[in-house]
Amino acid sequence: MAYKLVLIFWLLFSPFAIANSESVKIRSVKYLTYILSQAEKQSGNGARFTTLRLQLYIEDIYLSQGDTIYINQQALIRYIRQASSQGVPRADMASELLAKFQQGEFDG
Repeated sequence: MAYKLVLIFWLLFSPFAIANSESVKIRSVKYLTYILSQAEKQSGNGARFTTLRLQLYIEDIYLSQGDTIYINQQALIRYIRQASSQGVPRADMASELLAKFQQGEFDG
């Protein structure tokens, strides 16, 4: 009986564990700043200051209310690298980054 309960629990919740393996839990402005700066550094020089608009939005809407958010950092880095390699201007990249976050594309 216990085996069946463990199996059912695993089947129900394992997809969430797999989906969140790349996500980062963010509860403070300091850690948000660190995560976003790491994403910029890993994406090259063309990505400098592209996450600032996203950072301000997350600070104002979520962290100031005491909420915890999860961000898929690898998806964020992939988007920044792709946009940077395509020569997207930084201002446009920052706007697209915020829009994609609001659409849930970087949810962890």
